[in-house]
Amino acid sequence: MAVQTASKAKWTVLVYMAADTGESFYGRAMEDITEMTAAEFDPSQTKVVVYAAAPPPWVTKCWEVKGRGKAPELLFAEPQPHPLHGNTNFVGFVEKYANEYRADYYLLVLWGHGEGIDWQQKVLGKTGVKRFGQGSQSAFEIGELGNVLSNVEFQKYLKVPIENIVVGFDACLMGMVEVYYQIKDHVGWVVAANDEIPDTGWPYTKILNKINGSKPADLATEIVNECTDWYSQKANESDVSFSACDLTKIDALKSAVAGLRESLEKHAAISGLQAIRQARDFAEDYRERAYVDLNAFCAALQRIAIDRLKKEPQPPPQEQAALQKLVKAAQLVLDKIAHDSDPDPFLIAWRFSDEYPQKYTKDSRAVSICFPESEDLEGSIPGLQINWGSYEELKFSEDTGWPNLMRKFWAEPRVE
Repeated sequence: MAVQTASKAKWTVLVYMAADTGESFYGRAMEDITEMTAAEFDPSQTKVVVYAAAPPPWVTKCWEVKGRGKAPELLFAEPQPHPLHGNTNFVGFVEKYANEYRADYYLLVLWGHGEGIDWQQKVLGKTGVKRFGQGSQSAFEIGELGNVLSNVEFQKYLKVPIENIVVGFDACLMGMVEVYYQIKDHVGWVVAANDEIPDTGWPYTKILNKINGSKPADLATEIVNECTDWYSQKANESDVSFSACDLTKIDALKSAVAGLRESLEKHAAISGLQAIRQARDFAEDYRERAYVDLNAFCAALQRIAIDRLKKEPQPPPQEQAALQKLVKAAQLVLDKIAHDSDPDPFLIAWRFSDEYPQKYTKDSRAVSICFPESEDLEGSIPGLQINWGSYEELKFSEDTGWPNLMRKFWAEPRVE
């Protein structure tokens, strides 16, 4: 690989835009690139490269953006597939420009259509594909995203620790613990929305203006703040939430979720599913009924269990023991998400836009977990459902046993 001989920059920002449909894709892409050119970052300290993976017959293009009102420099524009090395265009793009523009820190932005974990389109009968852009040849399955990032091999080629790498999803509904766990071995920090976000995307001018002198945790926090401010002011009818997380802390959260799953199953075997169903309905994601806010779910579980323990007559001893364990298990998850006394938490920032209904914000922390209401696996998008086979193969599912709880939950008919 050719290595740039110039001095190392502080930040390299690599934006991978996965195509939707040709003309509308380039329209939105160029709006965001225009925003980037308006930023006042120092081009000697911050390198910004944007790769737009368009579907045929449209051409793939790549630009370097230098800010300060300068027009973006077109690095190439060739028919797909562009001969970047690697097993996907994404890998080739990141390896090439991360290597050519060496930096202390890297921000990788995945831009396009996201729908959280894998989906399958029932109408067309296709196998499950997690797409950042419908119709894009660069579509990813989220189960493969960790493998794709591992192929970039920052640590091997660039000697960059994962604590210096931030991944941001300028895409809907990607703020999920399952998504984060899938990429944890290759990324230190992640920023994502927990809801559908408008086509206006991130406020790139404001974000790049914040990058000079920032450390990864600071930049991740600033992206959360700038995005929620942007959607509160620019698109003030948008109900969106964002979170930023330290993925080096996610193993402890995974273990806590595994313990919660065991406690829930034991409790359900004694008392049935009413408490779980009430907590699930309370925490259902505002925009997507196949997911729930993990923090809100645990907070509701804890309240329901404590109320049951206080009621007269007292529940039988076996049920009391199960409820007490459930309270502790839920609290452990809450502590691992974000604890007031933890100086080094998993969740470093979360915010909701001004229009977000307050009843959803008190206990929510903008990190979801998959919890479909029924085995129909349907979310809020007509004609789409979760690809359950793909979900069960995710590392988070395997390491927590979360799908086991889902199957038991669906097996008991809902009684209103």
